[in-house]
Amino acid sequence: MDSGGTDVAARLIAECMPEILGRQVVEENRGGSGGEMVAPAATVLRLNPAVRDALATPLVANRMAAAGVDGQSSTAEELAAFIRAEADKRGRVVRDGRIIVD
Repeated sequence: MDSGGTDVAARLIAECMPEILGRQVVEENRGGSGGEMVAPAATVLRLNPAVRDALATPLVANRMAAAGVDGQSSTAEELAAFIRAEADKRGRVVRDGRIIVD
């Protein structure tokens, strides 16, 4: 998911969190980061189960589906493995197709 898609998903989840958690959640968008901001590992470990749980609720799943977003969560390791596999796959297509970027 690109950084724009990440923003959409974060907002959809944040909008549903008061109902899920019973308290307000603030989604902070930091313009210009281009998806390159890195949360501390301890924060990621703490938030990952909450995001998984939120994505599994009908409220969030339905909101994301209505927005055309396929929400998935993963650990940092799972995401890194996915990105490597996608880069390898797309790299083969570029090499095999002899695609050149001008």
